[in-house]
Amino acid sequence: MKLSNLIEGIADIEVINFKDFEVTSIASSSDRCRPGAVFFAIKGARYDGVDFIPKAYSLGTRVFVCGERIAVQNDGVVIYSKNPRKTLAEMCSKMSGNPEKKLIFVGITGTKGKTTTAYFISKILDGAGISNLSVGTLGIDGNETGIVNTTPDPSILFPVLRDALHSGIKVVILEVSSQALKDFRVYGITFDCVVFTGLGYDHIGLWEHPTLSDYVASKRTLFNSYGAKRAVVNFDDPYSSYMSAGIPRVIKCGFFCGTDLHIENYTDGKSGAEFTVNGIKVSCKLFGEYNARNITLALGAVREVCALSLDAATEYVKDVTVPGRFNMFSVDGVNAVVDYAHNYDSMRATLCLARRLFCGRIIAVFGSVGERSLFRRVQLARAAEEYADFSVITTDSPGYEPPLSICRDIYEAFTDKSTAVVLPDRAGAIDYAMKIAMPGDAVMILGRGHEKTININGMAIPFSDIEYVKKLCRNII
Repeated sequence: MKLSNLIEGIADIEVINFKDFEVTSIASSSDRCRPGAVFFAIKGARYDGVDFIPKAYSLGTRVFVCGERIAVQNDGVVIYSKNPRKTLAEMCSKMSGNPEKKLIFVGITGTKGKTTTAYFISKILDGAGISNLSVGTLGIDGNETGIVNTTPDPSILFPVLRDALHSGIKVVILEVSSQALKDFRVYGITFDCVVFTGLGYDHIGLWEHPTLSDYVASKRTLFNSYGAKRAVVNFDDPYSSYMSAGIPRVIKCGFFCGTDLHIENYTDGKSGAEFTVNGIKVSCKLFGEYNARNITLALGAVREVCALSLDAATEYVKDVTVPGRFNMFSVDGVNAVVDYAHNYDSMRATLCLARRLFCGRIIAVFGSVGERSLFRRVQLARAAEEYADFSVITTDSPGYEPPLSICRDIYEAFTDKSTAVVLPDRAGAIDYAMKIAMPGDAVMILGRGHEKTININGMAIPFSDIEYVKKLCRNII
């Protein structure tokens, strides 16, 4: 595509030293630059993309988009944008042939539950024979390769949507994070149905949202800025009415009275859970009332986008398991559970569930990702001390922070320090927990779930909790 065609109709830009290059790709990372690429030099929380323009130039890129007026070599083109992130989404959409205009979108947001809800929507649609694509924490239809964020960068997302459309996909289920909304990653997409799973105090800190109000406001934009006419919400959450205000059709789900999809008669055991939704029995392999809500949200969303009856949809729920969500194993009589719980609310819910399911002690193995607030670490310690019998504090994905420093922050927040130990090596921490556990105890390996790498100093170090525990197993429950 010619640069002149690419920028035609894009608002709030100024082109300096225009030359009508042939554009073959769009990159927001200098590592992906090459001849024919347009490089978006965006200023982020950690780095300023302008600093990487020399590298992009050395790799053959000659068109640069940035939020400030800069000078480049005479054979280069600079496009100044008042909102480079918005311009990135617009250009990526155009470069990909505007695939978002021909697909049905379900957008899911919330502090927790996005991935489980998205996974169930996809599996129900699969069962009903409706072609769909799921994009989120588990990657693109479960393939995490090349995916860094829950909601991918537009330079990745829109080509994926283009390929999905060409392959016959009808429905796209998209996990939409608050940061993605703040960064305009899904700008230009009209959502046919939006889903709210709930909101907790998380993602507040130096590298994320400065305040809770900023976090909430970012979430809210999915409901008031992307054309949604239908919403399915967790009505048990106090923010549900605020989030969905102004949406013409709102389906309320939950245990509270007054819901449109009302959950009752919940029971669970080691083989799974059962409950009813509007009197219809639902059987599933996931545990916990929180997952009953997530499944009900999925049932509601499916009904909104494809008119599948509630009774029919429940048939496609019963055998579904979600990678890294309360995955249970048995090692010499010790129960081992791998779960993605990584904040106070999710850890509390997961540990309380373990207390109901298992008769022995609860031993928590967990850490915290780096570059997050101290408050988050204190909250994790609080949840572990209140709901587990013993804790092994270890490395999660520290990023550029020293792993031991993060572990110490968590440990120092324990009131009774005799109930916790610090072992930064994650494999060693799991081994230690399994060694001190007795038959009937539950070792809860938390925080990473499905993840296959640990981020240390910007490097992805291979390590999977699930695969590591499998090596210890003789029998998988």
